[in-house]
Amino acid sequence: GDRFNHGIYDIHIHLKKMPLLEDPTRVSLCDEVVSGIMTQDVQSLQPAESHARLSSILQTSHNAFPLVNSKGSLLGLISRNALVQLSSSSNPEPINLTPCSNLGAYSIRESATVRRAYDLFRSMGLRHLPVVTVDNTLCGILTRKDFLEHCASCTEC
Repeated sequence: GDRFNHGIYDIHIHLKKMPLLEDPTRVSLCDEVVSGIMTQDVQSLQPAESHARLSSILQTSHNAFPLVNSKGSLLGLISRNALVQLSSSSNPEPINLTPCSNLGAYSIRESATVRRAYDLFRSMGLRHLPVVTVDNTLCGILTRKDFLEHCASCTEC
């Protein structure tokens, strides 16, 4: 039945407008590089942040934030849930975010193709993918919504 139309679960996902990436065999991706579709305005954090900074960043709708050092090099990712838990303490000192961060998070170079990033998202079940330069400096981030917007605007898709 799936050869002729989408399955019932796929239909419900589309009706609820959940960002789900289609099977790569059903999607044709343009030969574009990641830097062309990534979100460039990234809210990143330092390894130690103040309560005020965490409160302001939690006002955004993002679910994960890149952790960068003072030079802008990517160290890892930290989730919104971890930030909420860390910010609940009443200690006035800066909060060390490193223990609650995923320091082994996947990243991709800005010169990689959209197809490669798409395959990485699908195969690893990612929700966020930091985009870095050759020297590992954070320059953007990819989410499923970026891919969906790209496919909707791509004339070949």
